Amino acid sequence: MARKKRKIILGVLSACLLVLIAALPQILSSKPVLRMVLERVNRLGTGRLVVRDLEIGWIQGIRIRDISWADPRTGLRVRADLISGDRGLFALAAAPRNFGVIRIAAPVVTLPHSPGPAAATGPGRKGTPPSPPPGSDRPETGQEPVRPQLPVWDRLILNLEIENGTVLTARPAGKSRVLAREINLTGTMSAGTVQYRLGAGVGQGRIRADGRVNLPARLDSFFDTLVVSSRIQVEQLAMAPILSGLGSLSGRVPQGRGTVSGEIKIHLAGQESLDLNGRLEASDLALAGGFLGADQPRFRRLVLLVD
Repeated sequence: MARKKRKIILGVLSACLLVLIAALPQILSSKPVLRMVLERVNRLGTGRLVVRDLEIGWIQGIRIRDISWADPRTGLRVRADLISGDRGLFALAAAPRNFGVIRIAAPVVTLPHSPGPAAATGPGRKGTPPSPPPGSDRPETGQEPVRPQLPVWDRLILNLEIENGTVLTARPAGKSRVLAREINLTGTMSAGTVQYRLGAGVGQGRIRADGRVNLPARLDSFFDTLVVSSRIQVEQLAMAPILSGLGSLSGRVPQGRGTVSGEIKIHLAGQESLDLNGRLEASDLALAGGFLGADQPRFRRLVLLVD
């Protein structure tokens, strides 16, 4: 009799477990779970993340619709119509560090009109952490030295596709100016190596870039071991929207007009090796303001050779 009861209890528990496993995608895709996740994420920083809905299945990859993030402190805003992946819960459970293909449809980044007030500097001022006493970074006697932290990207596999992105710069009147449009990016990450291809329209011109980035294998030597090899091509690139966008981040950037065409190759290896090679030609270039002060240089044609 006792054995029969145990079998019944085990059967009921097994059935409940199977139902729970089958319903897991619906649970993870439910509004209460989404609200709980958003509440936890929004406690981590000054920005606010909003998501209309989220779906994921055992076979079907994740789909996040109408996602937006805004930081009221800086004025930076990011939104996208859809973020989708091709790996469901089965695939993620089998290989949790392989995210497969992540697609971001029609993202829009809005840069702030002007930078926020400069943070106070100097000892004892609000917002500035106190300087540690001399020698505080040395390990105490008998204490084990801190082991180097391995970066998360060294174990990740990811393919990223961004389609039809836009970058805007905000204006005081509430209207935004288009800085870059038709942004398309494909990139892959595997074993700490990133390969990418980028294309975008800026005004009446185009910008294209492709290359490879070897990310450092240790976080404590990021810039010492970072390797970048890239090629950037520009065709009739209008300088006015670019200078305007950079000016929204720093008042030291001059404003002006002109177009630039050419190609630059960049090879960076750590902090001590930077090689630039290429040719840029600017037409009808006029600059004023920013770090130029009272100077207002103008060039009918300016050729820059880098070797």
